[in-house]
Amino acid sequence: MFGNALGWAISAVIVGATIWFLTILGAQGDISPPGPVGENAANWTVRLPVEPGGLAPFMVEPTEPGPLYKEAIALYEADEYELKRSQPKSTQSAAAQRWGKIMELALKAGKSSRPVVFAGNPGDVINYDPDRPKLEALRAVGKMTVHIGLLHGGEGNKDQKRQYMEAAFALGARLYNERLTFGEYMVATELLGDAGQELANLAMESGQAGRAGTLRDFDLKRQESYRKQIRPVQEAVMVVEPNPGDIFALADKAPEPMWRVEAVLALGRLRYSAERFADKQGATQVIAILCTAGDPRIRTAAIAARDLTVEQFRKLR
Repeated sequence: MFGNALGWAISAVIVGATIWFLTILGAQGDISPPGPVGENAANWTVRLPVEPGGLAPFMVEPTEPGPLYKEAIALYEADEYELKRSQPKSTQSAAAQRWGKIMELALKAGKSSRPVVFAGNPGDVINYDPDRPKLEALRAVGKMTVHIGLLHGGEGNKDQKRQYMEAAFALGARLYNERLTFGEYMVATELLGDAGQELANLAMESGQAGRAGTLRDFDLKRQESYRKQIRPVQEAVMVVEPNPGDIFALADKAPEPMWRVEAVLALGRLRYSAERFADKQGATQVIAILCTAGDPRIRTAAIAARDLTVEQFRKLR
């Protein structure tokens, strides 16, 4: 799905050689040196003690979830204005019925054992669109899945509530596992937090104290992971004017593909925002090489970075 190991290794060698060349220039005072985040680039990973998929024994069907989510997104986009106004107050309301087909797709996808969400078409999320409409549409679907699940719970339908929370948790688990971009990671953890807490409550109510404790411990570890593994890099990369040295280092050495993707997209912005000519030139050179990377995530990011125009860049600021 993400390219073979040989292709990845070749890409790493090529990028390493390029960064080495740029580092030599940096030693001459041309390329900005990395700060603390860049100096630690090889150690920034995203790991949880328990993978969320391991907490989802209900993900067992062989159905491919990608097409189901794609259809749900299309239905949402076709009726977005009315759906945003449709906040159901009961499961039998007209507003809930308006979401009916989308919810059917979400529930069906939730049972799948397959991991794919956006990986089949990474350009849907790896781009410079500040709104990320496909991802935002799926977030809205996930949040409504939780909402309708809560309505079922309030109406005494615990089995229905469980199905909806499992579907939302499964979506979060897939987005987390895939995490093509930081935005996808954030939607994943939001859904995992919302649905996970409700699944823990259901487990406690049904006498499954052990599972309830496991789910709650997972949520605590998820929040701790964000503070230690995510926020420092987020604050270095997801800013208007990052340190170019950090970006070069992360694009080359970060073991977490999500951060390499975000660093490559940041290189595209550096072509216009960097104060030093060598940083701009270096960004252009690295992007050109990565446009042929074996990993489609990195290649997609590099092509987007290469094609970013100054007019598009100005809209990002």
